[in-house]
Amino acid sequence: MKAFSMWKWLQENWERTVFSAVGFVFLAFSFKHLWNSAIANASATFAMAIFCFIYSNLARFKRFKGLGFEAELWEDKQREAAALIDQLSGIISIYSHEIMMARVMMNRWGGGEGVWKSHWALFDRLNSEHRDFGQEIDLSELKTELDAVFLFDLVSRPYGELQRVISDGHQKALVIINKEHGSPITDIEGYNKRYSELTQVLTEFERTIDNARKSDIAGDILSWAEDSKKRLKSNFDIEIEFDSDAIKNLKIISKASQQRPIEISDQLLSVEDTS
Repeated sequence: MKAFSMWKWLQENWERTVFSAVGFVFLAFSFKHLWNSAIANASATFAMAIFCFIYSNLARFKRFKGLGFEAELWEDKQREAAALIDQLSGIISIYSHEIMMARVMMNRWGGGEGVWKSHWALFDRLNSEHRDFGQEIDLSELKTELDAVFLFDLVSRPYGELQRVISDGHQKALVIINKEHGSPITDIEGYNKRYSELTQVLTEFERTIDNARKSDIAGDILSWAEDSKKRLKSNFDIEIEFDSDAIKNLKIISKASQQRPIEISDQLLSVEDTS
């Protein structure tokens, strides 16, 4: 009798059983891909698992019959399924965003040359695999965040080159002021005036990821460096020269950052290895 009951249950619920089983298989593969840092594959199999679980529940509503009630119920469930799929798209978008950003933030330093080339290749693969599975996933917010961190990392090395030169010029200007006024200082007013001119030569630029997100950070660094150079020349007759490659790379980054979202070109990626 128990065997008969089990067979009858399987006949009535085979669709739900199959979809549930396939869903668990996809879920297992999702965790496996996540463990192996295959983010795109993990996201895709996770989405398929959720779809299978949704359809395993929808299938059972087809058993209701009588006076047109079946059709009405199935249409209601289709609408609910559409709403669930919309919610699922949002979940997958968050899921992709958090995992991708975690990977980027953990591998920013010491990753060797071409680390960002690898990040962008993964992002493109994630996008293409979502499209291949017919998923309309909005990754624009993720692209915005990746652009900001990318720009911040690209300007770091050329900024350091410029900052070192300006700091050296600042120290030379301080030596000039001390020679002009000697020790002990007798002309306090004159010393304070000259020191005020020196403080206008900013030796550091406030460089943050938020700046990279909201403005042309490379262009702002170039403006800061040029202003410091002019002040050292006009106030202290100190000539400073910046590394030509650092200036060149900052100009490339500045041009790219003025068009958002950023187009990831071979030229821009080459800056990562030369800056």
